[in-house]
Amino acid sequence: MYGLVTFVITTVIFLGLFIWQLTDNQRLADAAKRANDRVAKLGSPPPYYQTEADNRGSTVFDAMSDDMEQLALLVAGKKDAVWAAIKPEADRLRRAIAQVTGEPAYESYFLLTALANLSTAYQEQGDRVQQLDRMVADLQSQNSALADGVRVAREEFETQIADLKVEIERLEKEKAEQLAAKDEQLAQVQASADAVSEELNRFRVETTQANRLNEVEVARLQRQIEDLQAKIRELRPGGFDANDILTKADGKILRAIPGSDVVFVNLGEKDRIRPGLTFEVFSPRGERTEGIRGKASIEVTAVSEDTAECRVTRQTPGRPIVEGDILVNIAYERNRLPKFVIRGEFDLDYDGRVDFDGVERVAAIIREWGGEVVEDVDETTDFLV
Repeated sequence: MYGLVTFVITTVIFLGLFIWQLTDNQRLADAAKRANDRVAKLGSPPPYYQTEADNRGSTVFDAMSDDMEQLALLVAGKKDAVWAAIKPEADRLRRAIAQVTGEPAYESYFLLTALANLSTAYQEQGDRVQQLDRMVADLQSQNSALADGVRVAREEFETQIADLKVEIERLEKEKAEQLAAKDEQLAQVQASADAVSEELNRFRVETTQANRLNEVEVARLQRQIEDLQAKIRELRPGGFDANDILTKADGKILRAIPGSDVVFVNLGEKDRIRPGLTFEVFSPRGERTEGIRGKASIEVTAVSEDTAECRVTRQTPGRPIVEGDILVNIAYERNRLPKFVIRGEFDLDYDGRVDFDGVERVAAIIREWGGEVVEDVDETTDFLV
């Protein structure tokens, strides 16, 4: 751009000088004559032109005129360009150069100074352009390096993604195979468990049915035995039997569930029954026993107003508890507390030695059964232990 401006300025200057030379040639000739006359009148020309005239073998005027023509040719591009035509164009170009170079006072510019400033500005602009070109080249190189780095990173990332996909597919396949194997094992275990459960249920049903049939048959045979025993006692001579006292009924079994250790009795809160009280169970037919033990023992666990729930703590094999069996506790009476007097020494654990706390333990049992322990025997005493 600056080269074009310089070319335009130079062309205009030369054109101005050329026009000036053409339009003012005659005037210059006359002026030259008058100048020669004046020079002749004024005296010697400048030493330079005198020397030039001598060197060229011409007059001083010719030397000066030749220099003016060369200057016009240099400025306007033609030898006959005159000053009046060259100066406006020179001023316009100086203003343009001043605007380009940033020098507002163009009037102080000589034409050569303006051209020098324009050349300097052009050179500086060229240096800046070269610097920008280098910066652009550096940026392009960096951009290319970054693009290569991004490409390499993308390829590595895509490779890693592909490897991860392959690994995920392998793991999913292994997981599916393991789940299938576990499902198969679970199905086998479930089938085996179902078969075992079915067999166990069948065995339970058969066992329950057999137990019920056995209990019914045992109860029937027991009743027959008891009936026969009653008939035998009727045929024997009568007399006092101490066993009648030990089998005096205090209550009876209301409900007995075959195969269960829970029974219900006809004694409740109104009969002074409380949890923990125990009873011996006897058949109602007057069976013979040794001591105070019946065919089963029960313990009260829950009490209501008229009934109580009891747990079977002991039972004689082959002699089930049935509804109607009587309850016996020699220390219990419904309407009053029986009185006991305790004397002697006791071996309750059957180790051949007297228990030092035997009396206290017997007294605790009597109180637990609902009896009252007194110190001396009198007419109100029920039992002497």
